[in-house]
Amino acid sequence: MLYFDNAATSYPKPAEVSNAIYSCITKFGGNPGRSGHKMSINAAKIVYNMRENVASFFGIDDCEQVILTKNCTESLNIAIFSVMKHGGNAIISNFEHNSVIRPLEYLKKSGICDYKIANVSFENPEITAYEFKKLIDLNTKMIICTHASNVTGKIAPIKEISEICRQKNIIFCLDASQTAGIIPINMQSDNIDVLCCPGHKALFGPTGTGLLIANKKIKLSPIIFGGTGSLSTSYEQPDFLPDLLESGTVNVPGAAGISAGISFINRVGIQNIYSHELKLLKRFYGKAIKKPKIIVYSGVPEENKNVATISFGVKGKTSTEISQYLDRKNIAVRGGLHCSPLAHKFLDTTNTGTVRASFSIFNTEKEIDYLCNVLDSI
Repeated sequence: MLYFDNAATSYPKPAEVSNAIYSCITKFGGNPGRSGHKMSINAAKIVYNMRENVASFFGIDDCEQVILTKNCTESLNIAIFSVMKHGGNAIISNFEHNSVIRPLEYLKKSGICDYKIANVSFENPEITAYEFKKLIDLNTKMIICTHASNVTGKIAPIKEISEICRQKNIIFCLDASQTAGIIPINMQSDNIDVLCCPGHKALFGPTGTGLLIANKKIKLSPIIFGGTGSLSTSYEQPDFLPDLLESGTVNVPGAAGISAGISFINRVGIQNIYSHELKLLKRFYGKAIKKPKIIVYSGVPEENKNVATISFGVKGKTSTEISQYLDRKNIAVRGGLHCSPLAHKFLDTTNTGTVRASFSIFNTEKEIDYLCNVLDSI
């Protein structure tokens, strides 16, 4: 199987990730923070080391601010409900995932808060910044923006947006689902108040892992309450991180996998990973646009303006038909709406969807050529 669905989850994983997870299960099977025996203590060390590695990777000082979640959706929900539960309005881009739209829509219909949608220009950062800025009013509490579209792969100008938030004292939340592990992110220098990302995509951890990192001025609220291994005589949830947001047994193998994934990225070099993936994207784009029946929706790929995700279609075919045909040829892509209805409304592809191909460090030029040759046969 040729795997081009890395925007959904990365495959394959680096060998050190698999080894770390296996070792964790076979050697350190204790429950962290719940017992005093060696296996429990070793499990707790794995989780703590993950927090330290993540904090260093994303440029924060206090590793206790690193929260392990089950996916980026959970991270975004915690961030949104924490900030917006007392009212006001939020501003999002017109390329946001349902992980952002649906919690805000729920809060809006519950009469708690409102939200506005800014139109993004991936070609002109100044226009994008203006589109966000013009929607700000006295009630604006939060701006949430995807770092790169999970449909087109286009990168948003987050530094321009975060600077507006800093000037206006508005919380800036970044959805780094498609960029964490591919593009350098430093929460301090990039003025990011809340960072949400999956552990299982370009960080190469296993599925069922996500990360939430917020600076100390953000008051986060739990959406799940329960045992934390701390303050057990209290009927109330601990008010300190990470315990406040990590009720129940944490995913120790997941933490081990994320740590190993970050070690792999540091060893290979994040810029080397990005350059390889962009090279594959440009190769596919260059071949695809020469095919008369192929429609490419993502635009010309450029350095620092694209991650290695591209949406396309075939004239006369639905995205489902194309993705199923490719699956029969042992090629994994994703057809449909990609949980991003605003993006498809913008692209005018709501009725047909698009086929999304997303490449990784483990893909090759030969695989790209094979994909293009198979498309000729549709």
